[in-house]
Amino acid sequence: MSDKVWLIMPVVNEDLCRANVPRWLAQGYHVCLLQDRTRFDVPGTMILQPWSHYAGYAFSVNFATRELQRHGLLGDVFVYAGEDMHPDPQRNAQEVAERYRTHYPDLNGIVQPTGDDLNGTDRICGSPIVGRDAFKEFNNGFGIFWPGYNHYFADEELFNVSLRHGRLVQDRDLMHYHDHWTRSGTPSKRPHHKLLEERWANDKALFNHRKALDFPGSWKESQ
Repeated sequence: MSDKVWLIMPVVNEDLCRANVPRWLAQGYHVCLLQDRTRFDVPGTMILQPWSHYAGYAFSVNFATRELQRHGLLGDVFVYAGEDMHPDPQRNAQEVAERYRTHYPDLNGIVQPTGDDLNGTDRICGSPIVGRDAFKEFNNGFGIFWPGYNHYFADEELFNVSLRHGRLVQDRDLMHYHDHWTRSGTPSKRPHHKLLEERWANDKALFNHRKALDFPGSWKESQ
């Protein structure tokens, strides 16, 4: 069985994007990039430029998934990642999809690679692999991530919700290396981080509020 595997990735840093996206293309992923105020061409990719401002990670990738569906391009398996994340170096897109299907043959769940040793990787769904049928249940079909967050904590809510409903597998044999600026030898914070961090407190407050209420609306059975 051959699956169509999409990588969906909001991007802002042209140099980082040009260095990293070819890794995903070489592994056989179909790549959809979202750009806002910073725009540039990346050969071999589908580029969406819906806004001139950053609408937030969660809202952006949910939007991109719906756009793929609207254009008749919706695939079988999706990976949501940041521009500083690498694909698994040992498996191409089809092999990742096959491994996903060993966990969820019905394409209705989330697999989070946890082979990267970056602190916190096993406490969030920071680069989830998602089957197409999972979209029917999370957030009442709106998208995998709760759209109210700007940039932070949507991945932590997804971890909590998918774990609670028995729809999460943490796979240590898969790795999405996160070239995070805190790793030794990497550059200091990138320029756009300052704007994002100004919104961190709001995202944290929203997460704490929603967690206290058991994440209302996060599942098809929630009201």
